[in-house]
Amino acid sequence: MTRRCGQGYRLWWIGGIGLLALAVGCGEGEPRFSPMVSIPAGTYTIGPDESSPENGPAHEVTLDAFEIDMYEVTNREFREFINSDSCPGPLIEGNPDPCVYDGAVQSVTRDDYWTSTQYQYYPVINVRWDQADAYCRWLGKRLPTEAEWEVAARGTDGRKYPWGDTPPTCDRANFEGCAADTIEVGSLPDGVSPFGVYDMAGNVAEWVADYYNPTYYQWGDTDNPTGPPSGATRVVRGGSWFCSEDKTASTFRDQADPRAQYNSIGFRCAR
Repeated sequence: MTRRCGQGYRLWWIGGIGLLALAVGCGEGEPRFSPMVSIPAGTYTIGPDESSPENGPAHEVTLDAFEIDMYEVTNREFREFINSDSCPGPLIEGNPDPCVYDGAVQSVTRDDYWTSTQYQYYPVINVRWDQADAYCRWLGKRLPTEAEWEVAARGTDGRKYPWGDTPPTCDRANFEGCAADTIEVGSLPDGVSPFGVYDMAGNVAEWVADYYNPTYYQWGDTDNPTGPPSGATRVVRGGSWFCSEDKTASTFRDQADPRAQYNSIGFRCAR
């Protein structure tokens, strides 16, 4: 992947094809935010072929057209957010300010992960769910629903992984046994999804909008589903650098405490 910036635009190379995206407020030779990928309206299959209490069953959902970030949100992008005078406050009065980045500044192997420009294009970590939500709202976006995330990862043919049905390798996904920490976003083109979305298997797991319920796929809505109305945890998808091979499957459903910060969880936005 080659990054170039000039005259307010950035050229992203995907499989030899250049995608020209508007670079909002391009500064220091680079655009500020990730381009987005359009997902058409349609009926899609989500859930694994083999039914399980936590991850299945496979079923069809109908989604309106939406867009999703091509890349996971980076340290550089998140710094723009917390330094902004227009950063939105908490959704609920009395909650912590999502615009204050008070998480650990290091990754599992790098003490200067947040402060060094060397890692500015690596995915931001140690962000609570409400901070991810606030960042997306700040940009006029939102967190993707669980169904939207899975469709963006799997495409139209119900594949197990973004690249197909063959097991992951370190050329396709950053998972357990590969880098032992995060890597730069978009650096594994062999793992791109059918819609052109990067890092949907491994690197960091990603917050999505939905509350978690282990049986939701058995009884939930099938028309633009948004998840259960309440819950103690939020859904995270995609697995991370820390996760085993089975958790990189696009159908794997996981959960995390939305009040906590993790060195293996980041996010991307949709609209």
